[in-house]
Amino acid sequence: YATLFFLEKIREPFSLVLFDHHTDMQKPVIPSLLSCGSWAGEALKNSRFLKQLILIGPEKKSMDSIAGFLKERLIGISMEEIARGDSEEELGRIDLSLPIYISIDKDVLSPYYARTNWSQGTMTADILKRLLLEMFLHQRVIGVELCGECSFQEPLPQLTEDIRINVETNQKLYEYLLYLIQNQQSAMEKEGT
Repeated sequence: YATLFFLEKIREPFSLVLFDHHTDMQKPVIPSLLSCGSWAGEALKNSRFLKQLILIGPEKKSMDSIAGFLKERLIGISMEEIARGDSEEELGRIDLSLPIYISIDKDVLSPYYARTNWSQGTMTADILKRLLLEMFLHQRVIGVELCGECSFQEPLPQLTEDIRINVETNQKLYEYLLYLIQNQQSAMEKEGT
């Protein structure tokens, strides 16, 4: 939920694209206490410049449990819709004129690609990269961050393997994002924007 700190720095209308296996829009157990389970809902309620939240990756049943008033500016694409290739209607609601901030929680990925301390989704790294490419091609990206690591309470052999997998995925995603950012900057310079 450190993402909220970065979002507070944005001073123009924007969309938040959140890749996450969880909605992060739960009602807090203790009112007014921000948590990793409630921060995205708080951003939707309180951010003056956040116009759309595009949530990609939770299970459909988790998406269905989001409070109705939060759904007004929410575009939700479940893992089931991604697997079926059935997200055209939701994708059509995205305001392409808005710049986007991208937050990637690696728990959206299957355990083959990342090991986190939460339940995980089934997305492959290739699907994530394809979706990121589409975003960079169609919208101005104003920020990207990556989170989601393993628990350091695991037995040493498991921890060593989990760290190895995460370091490899972090490196590949970092290199891919750097490539996308450089291409976008180059295209903007050519256009004079």
